[in-house]
Amino acid sequence: MGAGQYIVFDENDFNPTPATPASHHFALSGSNGDDVWLVIPDAGEQVVAEFVDEVSFGASFNGQSFGRLPGSGGRLVPQASLTLGSENGTHHVSEVVITEIQYNSDAPTAADLTLDPNLGTSDLEFVELHNHSDAQVNLTNWRLRGDADFDFVAGTLLEAGEVLVLVQFDPDDVTNEPRLNAFRNHYGIDASVRLVGPLAGTLGNSYGRVRLQKPDAAPVDDPTTLPHVVVDEVYYDDRAPWPVTADGEIPTLQRVSEFALGNDPESWFAVLPTPGTTLYRPHVESIVVNGGVTQRSLLTEITVQFDREVDFENDPIGIRHREQNQLVQGLLITTQVIDGKTVADIRFGDDPLVETRTSDNSLSDGNYELTVFGARVRSAVGGAGMSGDARVGDNEADSFFRLFGDADADRDFDGVDFGRFGLAFLTTSGDPNYDAFLDIEGDGDIDGRDYAAVGTRFLTTLPF
Repeated sequence: MGAGQYIVFDENDFNPTPATPASHHFALSGSNGDDVWLVIPDAGEQVVAEFVDEVSFGASFNGQSFGRLPGSGGRLVPQASLTLGSENGTHHVSEVVITEIQYNSDAPTAADLTLDPNLGTSDLEFVELHNHSDAQVNLTNWRLRGDADFDFVAGTLLEAGEVLVLVQFDPDDVTNEPRLNAFRNHYGIDASVRLVGPLAGTLGNSYGRVRLQKPDAAPVDDPTTLPHVVVDEVYYDDRAPWPVTADGEIPTLQRVSEFALGNDPESWFAVLPTPGTTLYRPHVESIVVNGGVTQRSLLTEITVQFDREVDFENDPIGIRHREQNQLVQGLLITTQVIDGKTVADIRFGDDPLVETRTSDNSLSDGNYELTVFGARVRSAVGGAGMSGDARVGDNEADSFFRLFGDADADRDFDGVDFGRFGLAFLTTSGDPNYDAFLDIEGDGDIDGRDYAAVGTRFLTTLPF
């Protein structure tokens, strides 16, 4: 087996005759989970000489595989799709995910103790869940397992977008009314925040595990077994790289995104508790130059798409000419929300770094860098800011530059580009040979002024 290669074994390899298995044959259980060991046998292949690796997994849905991913801590996680014989892809994302964990609360306040003198620190622990899908989810037979367990009551429904907070006591028990009032007072939440409980057990104050499990259909050969598949899991810790201030301080662990891997420390940040409200941090999904067109003869438009609806503060986006180290002033930014995501369209007003055209203005020749300032972009729901700045143009591969006449975006205006200009010369809009990207004025014809602009750039190269 060569370096970097993959090898795949299926049940035909380790259980070729399931009806009459030999002593060394085995099968893996999708209903109960299993373990797989990789070992090196001795010379006689009778005993194990060396253990190489071992993985364990729980129940799985039909057709679903497990894999190791960056950030998973070496643990197997459910995959979004099969990637046999190739690098693992992305993890499966459940419609309901764990979004906030208060595992080591601060002490009750005097006001809390006035409402319930018996309130303890552990009574303020909670686990928050969110249905981020656009459909209602029936939580019958769903359950939470780990340091604290909870079985959802049959018929429990979680509406699309709804948040549910699991607490250490039963909020529906009238004898717990003082504790309920004290809990709501401590976190400043009202009756609109839905609470359920009680959790069985307490969350570990230094490290622990929280697993959300979804029921699967009973296997045909064992109809009395109800498999529970882990659809989200968090092995948290109070040591870096996990956010350390969530341990014994006021902040809680909050998830940066509903699509982030639960076991990855980078998926969590510490912030003041907000039970009942998600604080997903927005991020930039894509930055597209010129609508994705390859040419760099003109640079007239940039589109920035976020992963959710966001609100902007002053000057959330900046563009810098790298050679001159000057900011482009007068950016014209318009936004719209498409499928729940903010899309910002950037065009250019009057500025010395902008060439005025009859149609859309273009940035002048040069290399550029665009920065989305994370501190000035906030989620429209919850108000969380970005984890950091997003940037394009800080490396050559981004191809964020403009060189008039460069039709193939290879950073030079050579004979190939000049040949294309020759075909378009003296044509007007509507002519099949007219090329709007070679019309430097945007006036609908390619004439002597365009030829003069090309002449100053012929055989010009734009280094990064």
